[in-house]
Parts: sequence; structure tokens; C-alpha cells
Amino acid sequence: MQTRAVYSPVIRWDDRRDPAAERPASSYTDLGWTPTLEWAGQDREAFARSFRAWAETVGVTTRLEPPGAANADSDANADSGTDGQEAAR
Repeated sequence: MQTRAVYSPVIRWDDRRDPAAERPASSYTDLGWTPTLEWAGQDREAFARSFRAWAETVGVTTRLEPPGAANADSDANADSGTDGQEAAR
């Protein structure tokens, strides 16, 4: 599984009452490939249903890029049918 961390800062405390204050932009950090974790007794189908329902509700797609980002590597992997692990090796 490929993972990414998102840092979403908030308006500074001192500026919280300023109507013109703008929230700083989020930043993304690619953490790379990590093994998937599965515990004994875990129900894969139930997890998949729950995850898909959540993803649909919040508008998550199968793409890993943040909205508006362009990443030629992942586009190439999507077109070639690979999962990107070959490029990571």
C-alpha cells in the first residue's frame, strides 16, 4: 500500500478573530510503500464495504495526488496497468 501524510495547518491563534485571515496551505509528504496489515478475524468484505462507503461520502478517488496536482509517474502506472511498485524498486 502506498501511503501519504497530510499536514493541514489552521489559522494562527493570534489571528483567529481576523475575518481576513487565511488558512495556510496543506502540505503532502509521500511516505512510500508500506506492507498492508491484517489481523486475525478481520472481515475483508466488511472492511471493503465500510471503506468504499466512506470514500464515496467524502469524494476520495483511487488517485493518490491531492486535487489539482499533476504526477506523470502515477499517470504512466495507471495506463500501464502496473501498481507502481516496479518504479519504486
